[in-house]
Amino acid sequence: MSKTHKHNSNQAQTPRPAVPATSGLRRLMLALLALTIAGATWAIFEFVVWNKLPRELVGKWVVTEPTEQEGATFDFYRTGAMVGVINMHGKEGHVNASIRLEGQNMHATTKHPTTGEEMTRTQVIRTLTENELVLQDEKGQLLKMKRAD
Repeated sequence: MSKTHKHNSNQAQTPRPAVPATSGLRRLMLALLALTIAGATWAIFEFVVWNKLPRELVGKWVVTEPTEQEGATFDFYRTGAMVGVINMHGKEGHVNASIRLEGQNMHATTKHPTTGEEMTRTQVIRTLTENELVLQDEKGQLLKMKRAD
C-alpha cells in the first residue's frame, strides 16, 4: 500500500476563526473618519478658498441714484462673478462681469457681446456696509445702491 494519503471530501474542513465583532466597528469608524475629512476639506474650499469677495458685498443690490439707473440690480457672488440688469436707453440690458478687489478699488472685467474683447472698468468703493454700497467711477460720478430685500 502506498503511503500517499488521499483527500477525503467527506472530511470536515477546519473551521475559520471567527471575525472579531470589533472589525465591523473599526470599518464604521474609518468610514466616518473619511467622511469627516472629506467634509472638512469641502468646507475649507467652499468658505475660504473659493471666496473672492467679502461677505458684505455678496448679494443683490438695487441702484437708488443716479435716477437714470434707478431700479437697476447687481448680483455679486462670492466667486467673483457679478450679474447686472441695467437700463440701456429705455431697454433692459444685461451685464456679466468678473470682479476683482484691490483694497478699495473694484475692477470689473466684461466681454463685448459681439467682438469678445475684454474691457476692465475700475470703480472705488466709497461706502460698503451691510445695507449700503456707494461706488465712484473714473469720472467721479457716484453710483448709490441699497441691499435688495
